[in-house]
Amino acid sequence: MIVVGRRISRILAICALIVLAAPLSVGAAGIVVQDVSTNDYPEVSLELALTADLIPADGNPRFTILENGIDVPDVRAHVLTEDRGPVDVVLLLDVSGSMKGGPLKAAKTAARSFVAAMHPDDRIAVVAFSSEPRVLSGFTSDATALTRAIDALEAKAGQETALYDGLIRAARTFEDNGRDRYITVLSDGGDMTSINTLDAASAAVNEARAPVYAVALESPDYDPKPLGALATSSGGRLASVQDVDSLTPIFEDIAKELRSLYSVSFTSSRPSTKDLEIEILAKNGDVAGSLTTAVENPLYTESRLGIEDVVPPVPESPFAAFIVGALVLGAVGASSWALGSMLAPKRGALDQLRYYEQHDGKGSAAEGAPGDSSRGRVIDAIGYVADRRGYTGTFRTSLERAGLPLRVNEYIFFHLLFTLAIAGFVLVLTGNLFAVLIVTILAVAGPLVALQTRIGRRRAAFEEQLPDVLSLVAGSLRAGWGIQQAISLVVQEVAEPSATEFRRVESETRFGLPFEDALLRMADRLDSHDFRWTVAAITIQREVGGNLAEVLDIVVNTIRQRAELRRHVRALSAESRFSAIALSVMPFFAIAALSLVAPTYISVLFTSSLTLFVLGVGVLLLIIGTIWMIRLTKVEI
Repeated sequence: MIVVGRRISRILAICALIVLAAPLSVGAAGIVVQDVSTNDYPEVSLELALTADLIPADGNPRFTILENGIDVPDVRAHVLTEDRGPVDVVLLLDVSGSMKGGPLKAAKTAARSFVAAMHPDDRIAVVAFSSEPRVLSGFTSDATALTRAIDALEAKAGQETALYDGLIRAARTFEDNGRDRYITVLSDGGDMTSINTLDAASAAVNEARAPVYAVALESPDYDPKPLGALATSSGGRLASVQDVDSLTPIFEDIAKELRSLYSVSFTSSRPSTKDLEIEILAKNGDVAGSLTTAVENPLYTESRLGIEDVVPPVPESPFAAFIVGALVLGAVGASSWALGSMLAPKRGALDQLRYYEQHDGKGSAAEGAPGDSSRGRVIDAIGYVADRRGYTGTFRTSLERAGLPLRVNEYIFFHLLFTLAIAGFVLVLTGNLFAVLIVTILAVAGPLVALQTRIGRRRAAFEEQLPDVLSLVAGSLRAGWGIQQAISLVVQEVAEPSATEFRRVESETRFGLPFEDALLRMADRLDSHDFRWTVAAITIQREVGGNLAEVLDIVVNTIRQRAELRRHVRALSAESRFSAIALSVMPFFAIAALSLVAPTYISVLFTSSLTLFVLGVGVLLLIIGTIWMIRLTKVEI
């Protein structure tokens, strides 16, 4: 759970950055933290980029560090320009219709100045975007090729701004070569036509580990908040420009920032706080800039044993992962069995009688074994909650119809234990909260579906045996036996589930329950229409008189004719039912197949608000169509 908490805290931190991010105006002094290292704690090292106005002529600004609000006495800083290796930069330029004319001309001039200001070994790629992004030049150090790509930029009237699509295309342009990466983007408006969202663009940029240096050219469609949020969360910054003539100085300043990195280090005072709050101040004459960042305190994390220290990492091999998962599941299952055995009440003769004589009283007295022990208190608590929520009667009826010798408290207890065990197993194995949620829903629904399936199969098996049972009873009556003697013969000769149900009728009549009432309870317990009609016929015959054997023969003949008609209808509707099943599951198989063979193609379906809406409508229509087809193919007999 510690790992999950950390993941949630990081997500909340990103959300806070998105909400609080504010664009920097032109000329505002700023600091960008490229990296923070606590590997040699208490030594803390920061890699910083400064705006051009914070860099003095000698290249050595004055730094001040505050740790948790306390001034750090010894701050060491030096320029990394000589040590910095070549970098890769994507120059992402807006060529939508609103950039046509003067803005695009100024953007080209600024882009050429940016290329000229970068180091000769640095590689630059040029990506343009309007209604859709396109790569004009891959990564190259050839200034001539880059200038040709920039000169080829053209804005066409009517073209919209697909900013988020452009950022994702820029993030996917980078190669895995170990170089530092940056994205410099120029746009004069907010996103209008992207198929991707801001969250998707932010995720792509963060996955590429590329800080975004954004320049927002103010226009009627000017919307700096998304760019500011994305730039801040990625470790870059945003500059807002009112005049197109200011574009060239801004791009030159960005190039200077990328070429001038600073390493600032200090010795921590080792505070006993969860996070180290580090405030960085840089000053160049009268110009000053500041930034506050926070990192985890190594002393705090080392002094508390997290789940990653206890649980070994899951092996990358699928077979090894399966073995680990099976062992964990076995351990959880064994623990669950041991706990269940300890809490489950012992079953004696009176307990068996209570199973047959469950009544509708309130509280756990009807369902469990009350007592002062921990076992009794747990069962009493489960019974109390089940009674208050109205679950006891529903579950009792279902368990009786399924023929399961379980009390309601026992079933709910093992159901909860099973759900928690599966959820914990998936959490340990994957660490994915969404997967845990899905598995938990399935673990809750699975036993309920299995219970209803068992009820349906048991009822079908009973109705299949019913004609033979009634024929046996009719034959016994003709031989001169009484009805209760015939029931005893059924108990001895007939297979399950009829034997168990009639044995219960026999037991209830011996304890004083009228024979007709015991049969009615059996009919309600099995929820069998055929047996209800049988009980009604027996009750009428016992009240008005007549030959019960002949009555049962008529009932048997009717039941067999209805069963034959039911099987005939099922045979005729088999093709329609198969078509309904195939049409219902086919979309899910199609999505699974596309996810395997073309994951990039199918991922678009889950990244856009419009496609998610369409997907939701499709699922709703699929559910309605499935219910409709089921109703059409279901014939009541």
